[in-house]
Amino acid sequence: MREEKLTFFEMITGIVIYITVLTVIGGIVPAINGSIVRGILFGGLFSILILTQLYFSLQKTLELDQNRAEKYSVRHAIIRLFLMGVALVVGILAPKIFNVLGIMLGILGLKAGAYLQPSIHKIINQKYNKGR
Repeated sequence: MREEKLTFFEMITGIVIYITVLTVIGGIVPAINGSIVRGILFGGLFSILILTQLYFSLQKTLELDQNRAEKYSVRHAIIRLFLMGVALVVGILAPKIFNVLGIMLGILGLKAGAYLQPSIHKIINQKYNKGR
């Protein structure tokens, strides 16, 4: 498997771990209502969508010449910001279904995935090398 594809899957794994932990905490703590948990799940799905868009746009950017790559990457960065905005607007328009705070916590799964990726990579390599 190519290195960038492995990193992509490791980051998705990190996002899923982060969202799972937040969801379990949200389910255990009685003060947290269901709209926050739904917001976390919704934001987590959006963080995976944004990461997927980033992955494919980087693949395309690397194939382009410098001038076209700059324009393409800026355009797709704006698309990712737009996606984050759409998620937050959904929370604002439907506060009984999705809590905006929960959505923001879910979108922060992108950061959690990036921070957890080196640890996940290390664990995968240990398991892989152990099986050899």
